[in-house]
Amino acid sequence: MRSCHAHPSAPREAPAGSDGSPAIRSLATAPRVVIGVPVHQSERFLAETLESVVAQDHPNIEIVVSDDASTDATAAICQGFARRDPRVRLQRHPRRVGWIANYNSLLPHATGDYFLWVPHDDLYDPGYVRELVALLEARPDAVLAYSATLAIDEGGRVVGGWARSARPGRHATRWHRALRYLWWTEREKFIPFRGVVRTRAIQIAGGLQDGEWGVFADDLWLFRLSLLGGFAHDARPLCRKRLHRGSISSTTRYTLPQRHAYLAAYRGIVREARLPWAETAGLLAAIPLRQAWVTAGWLLRRIDDYADSVAFLGRMRWYFSPAQTPRRLRKLAGRVPGTRAP
Repeated sequence: MRSCHAHPSAPREAPAGSDGSPAIRSLATAPRVVIGVPVHQSERFLAETLESVVAQDHPNIEIVVSDDASTDATAAICQGFARRDPRVRLQRHPRRVGWIANYNSLLPHATGDYFLWVPHDDLYDPGYVRELVALLEARPDAVLAYSATLAIDEGGRVVGGWARSARPGRHATRWHRALRYLWWTEREKFIPFRGVVRTRAIQIAGGLQDGEWGVFADDLWLFRLSLLGGFAHDARPLCRKRLHRGSISSTTRYTLPQRHAYLAAYRGIVREARLPWAETAGLLAAIPLRQAWVTAGWLLRRIDDYADSVAFLGRMRWYFSPAQTPRRLRKLAGRVPGTRAP
């Protein structure tokens, strides 16, 4: 793996905090944050993402980009940013290692106070790192801070978002945090993966683990972190996740066996955590319940998809839909002798 190194940047002033109070003022007093950017064939959106990363107004950041043997213009884009900004470094894998190994290859660079992974196609407000670091500085019980996130399309237009507050929150015991994370819906629980994490928590949790759970490796990693501390949440949408053709979100089929596999892997993590026996037993009992809940949801979605594919069932579902039922009942009531439809 080859690396292109650069010298640390000059000190820079940070703006005032959101409450008007002076923020961390200089490089000398600011916590050091390392931003890891794993990339592969990322030329389409990478420049825009890196622009939002180098525009972060936290005064003490280092940016390490790891290119997983891209054959498009990805490396050239990264090299351009490294020449332009001395805080940017590029490492390149000569052969494809896969997304998990590429993410993990950035962890040895997590030598500062905080670390975060940045997906190659997301966008961040300039104050993203500063605000989340401030949250963690104010919350010694938390190991991770993240913000509400907007969903954007290929052109950058907002098409949705995830704004719910953190489930593994303040003043919760390890058992409560783990249980809350276990039952957090899969549609939202991946969002904290974009958060700022204490480096010492990463050293304990380790990296992502590959297995039959596939893309749920980030979920297992976050579950480990939830056993180490709380997740601080900023309700402002400081991050924008891009949804586009070719992204993992749009191309991956989340199979039922994968969902069962990642939930089953929770058992080993719970046992490793060495919780009191009653809490361990409670979590181990909750895991199959969660698996049953996930299975029921999966079956209902399959039935719903099947109904969509069969014309007769589709018409019946429309006929008895909540939107149509009041009209049908009024029509039926009008046919009963001695009654009048309202």
